[in-house]
Amino acid sequence: MESKQRELLELFIITYNRAQHLDNTLCQLIECPFSKFSITILDNCSIDNTHEIFLKYKGDFSNLNYIKNKINIGADANVLRAAELSNGIYTWILCDDDYYDFTDCNDVLIELAKEEAVAVMVGWSETFIWPKGGMYDTPENLIKKGFPCLSVPTFVPGSIFKTDLFQAQIRISYTNIVNLLPAMTFYIGLYKKPVSIYVARHKLVVAAGAATYDYTFLKVMAAAINTFYLIEWHNIRRQAFYACYLNHPYFSIYKHALMWQKAGSEFPLVTKWRYFKLVDWKGKFIFIFGYTVAPIANRVKLPGPILKRIKKYRI
Repeated sequence: MESKQRELLELFIITYNRAQHLDNTLCQLIECPFSKFSITILDNCSIDNTHEIFLKYKGDFSNLNYIKNKINIGADANVLRAAELSNGIYTWILCDDDYYDFTDCNDVLIELAKEEAVAVMVGWSETFIWPKGGMYDTPENLIKKGFPCLSVPTFVPGSIFKTDLFQAQIRISYTNIVNLLPAMTFYIGLYKKPVSIYVARHKLVVAAGAATYDYTFLKVMAAAINTFYLIEWHNIRRQAFYACYLNHPYFSIYKHALMWQKAGSEFPLVTKWRYFKLVDWKGKFIFIFGYTVAPIANRVKLPGPILKRIKKYRI
């Protein structure tokens, strides 16, 4: 008996108790070029009207499916569950609260049809300036060209991956759930390998962050630091960290130092030490200064206008 022909791409939308955001996401996907592929809503045991949203849009898509987990397995495990369930040659895992722009995405569809790229980068934060013209190269060369291909995938919907390759290493991804970035083990494993990644001409998805999460900024950053330490090469590890957390490096480092000091024993010393090792020598001086003056800075009552300016640049 011949096996069923695999679809080129499968999309999964991971969600939990955010029916309103899911509604907005499905509305954006209607009639987009990717709506012809199988789309599965992977519901992490919601107790709201998520299933009703699925029924509302089922007739608008050629192949919209719904799967509800028996128990809530956690957001990161749900990402890996989607990767396990996929039977497409490629898999694109979407969150339920981001923004999409499909006005120019033909190059992505063309590259997927070639089945040559191990991954396709399609989006990241709103502030990241996306390169024009598209690029197709090894992870190492893309980094040399200035594209942070080991940082973009920290945003799960920001990349489309080859399913079989991801599934082959998924056990390792499960071990990194503790660091909140399980999918990153796949992309870290690609570095230095003779494989090619395609960078889309335009940003198709932008991280919106509309929903609220239980993680504090420091917890997320600490988890990312531990994930980046899976990267063997220190300069690449530093570049990935800077791209994600240090848009204004020295100002950010000073703020982080104040935050680390205020957190006290909430985080182990090894995590703070790893942060310290990641920044450059100027950053180390700024971190020491900020960490030292933090007890004073946290007690100083600043004049209203100055306080207003500081709050404007808060993380």
